[in-house]
Order: sequence, then structure tokens, then C-alpha cells
Amino acid sequence: SSDGAAAATASDVLFVHVGKTCGGTIADELRLNHVPYDEVHLRKLDTEKLAQYEHIIVSARDPVDRVVSAFNWRSPHACRQRKGQCTPPRSIEKFDGERGLYNCFPDVQHFVDAVTERSKGTTLTCNMLAHSFFHGVGAGEGGGWHIGKGLSWYIGPVLHDLLRRESDLWVVRAEACEHDMEGAIRWLRGDDTLDVLR
Repeated sequence: SSDGAAAATASDVLFVHVGKTCGGTIADELRLNHVPYDEVHLRKLDTEKLAQYEHIIVSARDPVDRVVSAFNWRSPHACRQRKGQCTPPRSIEKFDGERGLYNCFPDVQHFVDAVTERSKGTTLTCNMLAHSFFHGVGAGEGGGWHIGKGLSWYIGPVLHDLLRRESDLWVVRAEACEHDMEGAIRWLRGDDTLDVLR
């Protein structure tokens, strides 16, 4: 039944939480369904860690949508609606990691133009910041790191090991998060009627 404890135990389930891919929703659903799990977030998954688990849940999202979301999530220029009003941008200081990035790029399009080298007016410092954040090596507090840390950053080193364990792997797509999580919970409980959902 949907209100009972899942069959998986703490040592069974690893959740690879790729930033800006409905990871908070996945964690909430696992807790709501009494599924004990360990989480990898803002760290690359390695073979040793992977080998410790019987069930792997990985969150994923369209890569372009994920980068846009990650950029806007921390941007001091992005409007955040609260009680029907846009909160004012937070202050930024140039050349201080993430703050420097947002000082250089007022919106995601300017950031993308610098990364793809379509922008001719970008300073060397801003260009270097754009490339370092896009490739997952950005300096700054917390969230800016999500920009370059997509699915391949997290699982790239263990991709072949994951593919060999296909029956032990469940991917939750942000675009179908609720549907995929319903299937994941059933999968973790040993439901063998999942052909349609997988």
C-alpha cells in the first residue's frame, strides 16, 4: 500500500541529487514514503560509493532548462515573487566569485553568449568567470556551483558502471517528476508491473 514503509533499507538507496532537477521534491517524497536513503549532492559519484547501494535514483532535467534555472536561482537580478511583488535584487560586489559572475551578466542570455563566445564585448575576467562556472569550477558561495554541475558532471566517472546496473537505476526527470517518483516508490517496493513506467 502507498502508506506503508518501503522495502528498501538505509544501505540500499542512493539518491544522486543533480541541482535544479526537482531534487527537493524527490527528497520530500522519499521521506513521505518512509524510504531511508543517502544523498550525493555537489559531489561527483565515484565507483566505491556506487558499489555500496542496491538502488540508485538519479534526478535529471533538460540540460538547457537546468542551466537557465541554476543561473536564475542565484541571480540578484532575477525577480522573486513574494506576496504578488518582486523582491529587490540583492547587492553584488565585483570579482567576488559568484557575485562577480552576476555583476558581469545581468541575465542568462549574456552568460550564454560569453560561454559560446558570441559576445565580443565581454571582458577577459567576465569571460573566465562564465567558463569556470559553466564547467563546474566556479568560485563562490553554494548555489552558483549548480550552473556547471549537470548530470554528466555527477555521473560521468561511473557512467559505465551505472549502465551495467540498469535494473538497479531509476531516473527521475524534472519534466515528469511526480509521475517518475510514483514509479520510483513502486520500484523500491518491488512492484514488478513497471514496464509501462520504465
